Amino acid sequence: MNFIGFYALIPLLLFLYSQKHKTLLAKYSIIGTFIPQINLLGFLVGSLLFEENTARSIFLESTFITHSLIIHILIIYLLLIFSNIAKKDNIAIIGKGIFIGSLTHIALDIIFLNEPLNIFWPIKDNTLTLNFIRSTLLSKISDHTIENISPLVRCFEFLSLYIYGKIMLITSINDTRKAKLIFYIQKWCKLQANLFIFFLTLYFVIYNMPNFGLEVYYILLSFLMLVSTFTAIKITLKTITVKKDG
Repeated sequence: MNFIGFYALIPLLLFLYSQKHKTLLAKYSIIGTFIPQINLLGFLVGSLLFEENTARSIFLESTFITHSLIIHILIIYLLLIFSNIAKKDNIAIIGKGIFIGSLTHIALDIIFLNEPLNIFWPIKDNTLTLNFIRSTLLSKISDHTIENISPLVRCFEFLSLYIYGKIMLITSINDTRKAKLIFYIQKWCKLQANLFIFFLTLYFVIYNMPNFGLEVYYILLSFLMLVSTFTAIKITLKTITVKKDG
């Protein structure tokens, strides 16, 4: 469980505080916080095509890949090399921004995610997995209880995106000529609020139906969260206008 909208707000607010939120580095640092979220693709593919145990293995493996420091360091290193060869400084700045954002996401997931994270993938060693909240705050709570409350907590991911969209409107759009974009973001925010209410209601309906599994709930939620994440990236790209000297 992660609150991706709140994750993205951290670099946004930090760069706002330093008056550098209209730079290329700031823009792609925000976008970088969304990148590890593509592990939901692994969950969807596994859940739709394979049985439960295999699906879980695929999801965990995709999470390890998207949250691997080794993978992210390799990608930034390759981008820096390409930037140097192509003589395009912007590529290096974009790469650094995405790396900062991804690192922010990974660090927060280590704290808040209730699944183990192997940030050193492809090195496979259980002693290297990190899971702060499960080993501290949730250590005295049974696995059964955690499984029951996890789908409830995940509803709040949509609420976090709603708040992210609202703050983006307040802090990053001061051009009245962007009325169409403002209207689009407002509609997207409203959709996130409605999805939050929908899944919150659905959770309590399912909770009182013991014969109804959570698999469909998770598949639908993950699919819509993935769509919302890609839309958030699109909104960020369009909303933050980089200054010529940034």
